Amino acid sequence: ATAQSSLQGLDQDVSYRFSEAIDFSIRVAAEELVDEVILFYGRAEADVVRRIYPDSDLGREVDVTYTEELESGQYAPGTVLNYWWRFGLASGATTQTPVASFVYTDQSHEWQILSDEQIDLHWYGRGEELAPDLLADAEETLQRIREDVGVISDQRVQV
Repeated sequence: ATAQSSLQGLDQDVSYRFSEAIDFSIRVAAEELVDEVILFYGRAEADVVRRIYPDSDLGREVDVTYTEELESGQYAPGTVLNYWWRFGLASGATTQTPVASFVYTDQSHEWQILSDEQIDLHWYGRGEELAPDLLADAEETLQRIREDVGVISDQRVQV
């Protein structure tokens, strides 16, 4: 059974320290006792997600924080991550937050974007003169992949 309207005062947040950790938090009040909290997250384009059972004080009001420690390079800059929470209620019903997303990127740089029809080239620093050449190389590579492998994507390519 799913109880969509049993959560009140939904307040959730996500933040991260690039290449170190992602911090998830949520605070809710429920009409009945919450006896289980599950956090789901993963790359937006992947079907596989992590299922995490964070430590929390359960009851009618729940305040949960969870930190996912990352390995260096675990997610590439520009990766879109989805996350949501599921709550098990004492009645056996479950309720879930809507899926939320964020872009995981290295915030220590001031990124610029140069785009064409299907590619977004992200760059920083003094690469302004080089960016058009890199975008042209990316276009040629994408075309070669289409011709050689037959892979055609309807999603924008992030470089």
